[in-house]
Amino acid sequence: MTTILNLLISILIIIEFSDCEGIPCTTPTNLTGRCVPLEKCFNLYTVKQLHRSLPVSQENYIRNATCKLDDSTMGVCCSIEKVFELPKECGVSSSSRIAHGNRTEVFEFPWMALLIYRNRDSNELEGNCGGSLINERYVITAAHCLTRVSRDRSPRKLEFVRLGEHTISTNPDCVNYTEAGGYFEQDCAGPVEDVRVESYMVHSDYNGTFGGDDIGLVRLAESIVFKPHIKPICLPMSVDLKDTLLPQYQVAGWGYTDSLEKSDVLQKALLPRVDQKQCQARFEPYRKKYNIAISEKHIWGDSGGPLMWQADYEGGLPRCTLFGVVSFGVQTCGTMDFPGVYMRVGAYLEWILDNMEA
Repeated sequence: MTTILNLLISILIIIEFSDCEGIPCTTPTNLTGRCVPLEKCFNLYTVKQLHRSLPVSQENYIRNATCKLDDSTMGVCCSIEKVFELPKECGVSSSSRIAHGNRTEVFEFPWMALLIYRNRDSNELEGNCGGSLINERYVITAAHCLTRVSRDRSPRKLEFVRLGEHTISTNPDCVNYTEAGGYFEQDCAGPVEDVRVESYMVHSDYNGTFGGDDIGLVRLAESIVFKPHIKPICLPMSVDLKDTLLPQYQVAGWGYTDSLEKSDVLQKALLPRVDQKQCQARFEPYRKKYNIAISEKHIWGDSGGPLMWQADYEGGLPRCTLFGVVSFGVQTCGTMDFPGVYMRVGAYLEWILDNMEA
């Protein structure tokens, strides 16, 4: 009996080890880990990527985490929950046709997420906040999209994240083309995917006030499979890119338009950035250096949605990159006197990355 029990334990240990890449090891903080290449150890790799020079303590940690992958290659001992990478393919639209005007094209922004809440009174599902898919398990959104649904006075509960959405009233979403010579072509996306929420986290310094650390992470209950209509957006993963402030950005969402009606079709807008000092003078609560202010109207109601732009991303390839998260604006869709405010993703990268797990 003892022999059989020991055999079963050995099999379970082998199965556990086979589920995670790398040779078992112990990290400098005495956690169970795996010896993997540095680029596959999420937390250590991102620390190296986002700093020109590291504090001595972090340099020493990485040095002490060094391990042998084989006779000629060195790696790092990485805690098991941090053995993963950001997607190498990100920020690439599946559409070769980019829509002009405010309406987006199907496949144009495949990283768009729509947070779906259950109304506790009617038991119906309703979409509200937006978000951005950044890997197989995580969506970035605004903190107030998460905290407001967890208070007892709110009748809603965050239940799903919808991915692959374009036109809310249709599923699947299709686009029709008439080519030269009158040839008709229809291109349809796959069905939308409503993925259950496993957990969510808001920034520890968020206190519910406008403009302050209004950023959060949603962890999906399962790893999703990328498809032409469901892909991640890039994060500004370099020292220079994370601190970049551009003259203009693009936003997208299903929020309220000028007519104060919610849009059934995913909308987009190109908006100029407001100088920070100018914004501080016009809007008293705007004090955070971690924010981006945008003039003129943004699509009100799409809290948590992306502020994005094409940027050179690893190897000089232009990719759509997430620079901000919609935080707040005035209810008249934004004015020059009261610009929309977005959380600057580059300023929160370390918080985002520290709180992601495999």
